[in-house]
Order: sequence, then structure tokens, then C-alpha cells
Amino acid sequence: MTTIINGTSDNDYLYGDLNPEDLNDHIQGFAGDDILYGLSGNNILDGGEGNDYFNVILGVNTVIGGEGSDSLEVDYTGATIGLRMSFNGTGSAGQITAGSDQVSFTDIEQFYITGTEFNDVLLGGENNDILQGGISGNDRLDGGAGDDVLYVYWSSGNSTLIGGLGDDSLTAYGSTGSNILSGLVGNDFLTAEWSSGDNTLRGGDGDDVITVNQSTGNNILDGGLGNDELKAEFGEGSNTLRGGEGDDILDAHGSGPLSRNILIGGSGNDLIIVGLGQTNAEGQDDTITGGAGFDRLQVLFFGGSEGNMATDGITMTLAANGKDGLIQAGNDSVAFKNIEQFTLYGTAFNDVLLGGKGDDVLDGYGLGGNDFFSGGAGNDTITTVSYGDIGGSSTLLGGAGDDQLTAGGFASGNNLLDGGNGNDTLFIGSSTGNDTLLGGNGDDIITGVSAGGSNTLDGGNNNDILYSGGQSLLIGGAGDDFLYLGWDDGVTDTIQYGAGDGLDTVLDFVRGVGGDSIVFNGIADIDVVTNGVDTSFHLSDGIAGNANFGGGQLLVTLENTTGFSISEIGINLIGSDFFFA
Repeated sequence: MTTIINGTSDNDYLYGDLNPEDLNDHIQGFAGDDILYGLSGNNILDGGEGNDYFNVILGVNTVIGGEGSDSLEVDYTGATIGLRMSFNGTGSAGQITAGSDQVSFTDIEQFYITGTEFNDVLLGGENNDILQGGISGNDRLDGGAGDDVLYVYWSSGNSTLIGGLGDDSLTAYGSTGSNILSGLVGNDFLTAEWSSGDNTLRGGDGDDVITVNQSTGNNILDGGLGNDELKAEFGEGSNTLRGGEGDDILDAHGSGPLSRNILIGGSGNDLIIVGLGQTNAEGQDDTITGGAGFDRLQVLFFGGSEGNMATDGITMTLAANGKDGLIQAGNDSVAFKNIEQFTLYGTAFNDVLLGGKGDDVLDGYGLGGNDFFSGGAGNDTITTVSYGDIGGSSTLLGGAGDDQLTAGGFASGNNLLDGGNGNDTLFIGSSTGNDTLLGGNGDDIITGVSAGGSNTLDGGNNNDILYSGGQSLLIGGAGDDFLYLGWDDGVTDTIQYGAGDGLDTVLDFVRGVGGDSIVFNGIADIDVVTNGVDTSFHLSDGIAGNANFGGGQLLVTLENTTGFSISEIGINLIGSDFFFA
């Protein structure tokens, strides 16, 4: 017996008959955006015009989409045999079969298909489809064209998910099998989460995001073409991350302490991120290969315990090419090749961090220890601040390039900051130790703020700017330098001026008892110029021992001064701003 159910020209909700004696329904939606449910029996569902939605379960069903963009949902979780889906030459007509259960469809543009407990084949059409594999069985899900969602949940099978054309989302969640997820073309999202199998996730063409999370398996993540992001998080498996072509991000810093990861950037300018300091006695060993292009390595430190982290903290060795080497911390290690730039973080112990040929970031992270940081070539940023390194005496070497070196945070150690070649910026703040800041070659800016210690600021060659906050020795060096002494800071600054040091400008000079002083070192001849109202220079004290002092062609020139004559120079001269030549 067949029951005929007709809709209207409006948007209709039409249901088949659940009476087991009335097995066959013929449901017609006509015009409008209709929703048609075929329940028990062998049914014909005809949507007519409009954008219609069809839902059928087991049985023999015929679905006719008609005009418009139509969707078909089929749930065969109760089937006793695997599901097979096929198309008749186009992506809108075909069959879905599972033993004696069957759906024949025409003019269907979108599919929502749920598989069985057996081996299923689920296919998407030309639009955005949702395909779900069963809880067991080796399923094949192929999204086809469109932005598709494909997933297997808590499955024990070994399934294959293929995104096809479009920006697809492929997920294996809670799976114990070994699945293959392939995005193919488009910007795809591929995820294996809470999985114990060995999964393979391939992005293909496009800018893909590939993630394994809470996985205990040994997974392969392959970005393929495009600028991809690959992540291995919170798992215990040993993963292989391959960026492929493009500028990729490979991130395994959140993987568990039992992981042994291999990260390969491939061609392109890649960023590779790994971690050190997990709480595993066996250690975590990662192997990094940057590949072709300009590649960056970032190593994050997670603290760990003293039983895991050696008391000498992180040590690093670098090959002569500046791109290959080894980083070790306790039982953990990172071996790397073809890395052009580093971002590295220190520990609470004694660290050795080295930069390569790029613009590196070396950060002591304010945890203490006697650290040695060397930036190498490039414009580097080197830091031991964040109110740390208390009691530690660190050495920061900028090397070639325009570097920024920073230390302080009430550190009590005696630090050395050496900018090397290039136009460098050196800063130490609130230090209670005796620190040395060397500008080297280049036009440098050097600032030393002391909270009880005594600092040495040496500009080196070229035209430098030196700022003193607290008791300091300031050496401008060769070039025309500006020296700021810190007005009324209550401590004594000393300026050391030597032969060939150029034309220096001294600002905020404090005169009198307990004020600032100037030391001439190795001067054979000197000419002095003072200028400004009521401004002069005291030459009569402390010049013993310089046999040639005053032997220059012009000893003193007074410009724009009032209140005294040449004869008063040796009696009482007051200094404020000086120009030496």
C-alpha cells in the first residue's frame, strides 16, 4: 500500500508513515523550500522546485531533488553491511547501498552521510558536504568539490579521508586506528586528536593547518605546497613534521616528554618551534632540518626540575657555518641543521646561547645563572632582564650587526655587555653589580643605570652617546661623543679622555666636593674651549704627571664668558659644558 503525501507551494514539513503495514510513501514537496522525511518502507521523495532537504533511513528510497539546491541526509548506522556510494557520471545523481538498503538520488547537490560499523565508501558532491565514518571498519571518505567536513569519531578502523577541491576540514577523533587524512587542493584543516594510531596527515596544495593533539601514536604531518602550519601538541608519540614548499610553521613545543620529533622545513622560509625541560627522566630529543630558504628556530624552555635539568642549564654548540649545531638541557636535546636565525630562552642555571648569521633573539628569561650569550652576525636582541639573573654575572656579546643588549632588573652580578661591530644599543638598569658596557666599532647608544654598583661605559670607536645613571666611568673613545652624567644623582661620575678621542660633549656635570671628575689619560697636547655665561674650566688641579700638558698651540680659549679674566683661570674655574679637542 502506498501513501501519497502532497505539500503546497509554501515551505512544507512532510513526514512519511511509521505504520509498519503502510510500507510505501510517495511524498511530493512541490514549490518552496521543503523538508521531507522518509521513515519506514520503500519511499519516493520528490522535492519539486526550491531548495529542499531530504532525510531517509533504512529501506529502499528514491529521492528526486528537482530544481534548486537540494540536500540529502542518510544515516545508516543500523545497517548490517558496509555502505557504498557512487555517482552516475555527475556529482548530483547516484546510489547509496548497504546490502538490501538503498537510496537512489537525482539532482542532489549536498550530502550528509553517516556510515556503518563496517567498511564504508562515502562520497561528497559539488557543494559543501558532511561525511561521517562509522565507529569501526576501514572507511573511505571523499569530499569531492566544495568546502567539506569529513570525520571519524572513536573509530577502531583504518580510514582514509580525502578533502578534494575546496577548503575542507578532516578530523580523526578518539581513533585507535591508523588513518590517512589528505586535504588535496585548498586551504584545509586536518586534525588527529586523542588518537592512539599512527596517522598520516597531508595538506596538499594550499595553506593548510595540520594538528595532532593528545596523540600517543607516531604521526606524519606533511604540509605539501603552500604556507602551512603544522602542530604536535600534548602527545606522547614521536612525530615527523614536514613543511614542504612554502613558508611554513612547524610547532612541536607542546608535545609530551616522551616524544622524539623530527621537523623538516623543506623549501621556503620556515619557522620551527620546539621545547625543552619536560619532566621525563629519559629526556626529549628532537631533530631539526631547516632545508632550503631562510629558516628560524625557536626553542622554548618549560622549567622542569633539577633532576631533569642539569645544573649548568642549557648548553649550545654551533658549527663553523653558523647553521648546524646542538642544544642540550639536562636529558633533552635539539639537533639542528640549516638554521639561519635563532630565538632561544635561558634557564635558572648557567646557559650558553649562540646566535647564527641572522637576526637572533637570545633571552635569559630573568631566571638567574651565569650566562654566556653571543649573537654572532646579524642584528641581534640579547636580554637578561625581567628582574632576574639575581646574583648571576652574564656576558652578552653582540658580534657583527646592529645589536640590542639589555641586562638588569636589580641584578647583583657583574655583567659584561659588548656590542662589537655595528651601531649597537646597550642598556643595563637598576643593577647593584659592577657592570661593563662596551660599544665597540660603530655609532652606539650606551645606558648604565646603577642601584649601588659602579659601571664602566666605553663607547669605543665612532660617534657614541653615553648615559650614566649612578656612579660610572665614562669613556667616549674615538669619535665625537655625547656624555650625559645624570644631573644631581648624588654620586660621582668620572670621565676618562685619552689622546685621539675626538670632540666630546659633556652634559650634566656636577662641580664641587663629591661632584664629577675628569681624567686625562695619555694626553700630550690639549686645547680647551669653554663657553656659556659664567662657565669655565678648572685647570690648576691634578695636572701633575703630564709633562707635556698645556703644550698645545692654543691652551685656553674663552668664548661668551663674563665675570673673570685670563689671570683668574688658575684660581677658581667652574665647569658645566665642555668641548675637548
